[in-house]
Amino acid sequence: MAISTSGLTYNHLTPYIRSEACLYGSHSAVARKGWVCGKHLHHMMTEFNLVFKGKTTVTVGSAEFVQQEGDLLIVSPMQMHDFRVDESDEMHYFTMHVQLPDPYFIELLERENINLYPGGHPVNEALTPYIRQIASALSGEVNSRIGLFANLYAICYELEKQLSTNRRPDGGWQPSTPYRIAKEIERLVVADGQEQQAANTTNDNWLEQISQQMGVSRRHAHRVFRQAYGMSPRQYLMVLKRQEAMQMLAGSRDTIETVAHRVGYENVQSFSRQFTEWTGYTPSEFRKLESSGVHHLTPLEL
Repeated sequence: MAISTSGLTYNHLTPYIRSEACLYGSHSAVARKGWVCGKHLHHMMTEFNLVFKGKTTVTVGSAEFVQQEGDLLIVSPMQMHDFRVDESDEMHYFTMHVQLPDPYFIELLERENINLYPGGHPVNEALTPYIRQIASALSGEVNSRIGLFANLYAICYELEKQLSTNRRPDGGWQPSTPYRIAKEIERLVVADGQEQQAANTTNDNWLEQISQQMGVSRRHAHRVFRQAYGMSPRQYLMVLKRQEAMQMLAGSRDTIETVAHRVGYENVQSFSRQFTEWTGYTPSEFRKLESSGVHHLTPLEL
């Protein structure tokens, strides 16, 4: 079929646009005095945590906060954090993890997010109504997935609007070097075991290869990554491996050998020693004791 554009003048032609958000690990819960959620991070996910009742002590990076009723906590991707309840008898909360593959949004959070937004703060006032609607919808039957994601996108839009002092760049903006390094490390961990072993993640040759791809020296890559995320590229790699192994042991029936191979260990004994160093448990012990205790960890692939 022939199409003629004769006599047609475009005022504006919108290019192909695609956005894919994921809502992961959302839950409401009651944590009692003595409860601890150990240190972890979410590689490319943002955590939103709203306390309904009581209080919790939160450590994000090197900063410690007391989150009280009505306070909103936002944890940026790649921020190490943990929770504990040591003052209240009970703490009621809702949490959700949002994956929005938008480098500009992620880096905006890394720069501008102050983590804790008490009641009355403009960010809290703008986001909390949508978060409460999501919590309410997820506590029963979700009648409209479109409605659920409309609230989710509204949260992200309002947060970007609150944190950004400048207009979102149109076409000239590029992700930063630390962000690109983090994505390459993530890709390395989700690669199959043979590719990981070929990259030899037991030494830093893999970082040399990534640095060359970025057109920078390994020293520069190491420095800017640590400045951006508060940890070295190797530390980040090992955190991702640990969390991926914990996810697989708790959420699948894969053998320990399969898990070891999946995270880049050819020798299951070496993996078992490393896993015990990470968690205090052997892989078999962890699978028996912690099978329901890793809901706070987000998988690399969804």
